[in-house]
Amino acid sequence: MTVGAAAKAGYVQVLHDRDLIARDTNVFQEDRVKRPQHNPRLNSLARELTRGDILDRNGVVIATSDRSKLEHNRAMYEQLGRLAR
Repeated sequence: MTVGAAAKAGYVQVLHDRDLIARDTNVFQEDRVKRPQHNPRLNSLARELTRGDILDRNGVVIATSDRSKLEHNRAMYEQLGRLAR
């Protein structure tokens, strides 16, 4: 990576990171008033993204979006004194 490319990446990611975040836009409505409007497709897309599990240092799943992984390890959680909810 050249110095110029690294500088541009740092400029965009550090100084202008807020410019890349999805946010409401102002749209003229039928009554000719400009109001903020949210794009619901972004929420739909975020729900579909698969997120990884969070493991402790021993490899025990402590957070996941997959309920079956918690159920699979229920006996271990009970032994540790932590019940999966």
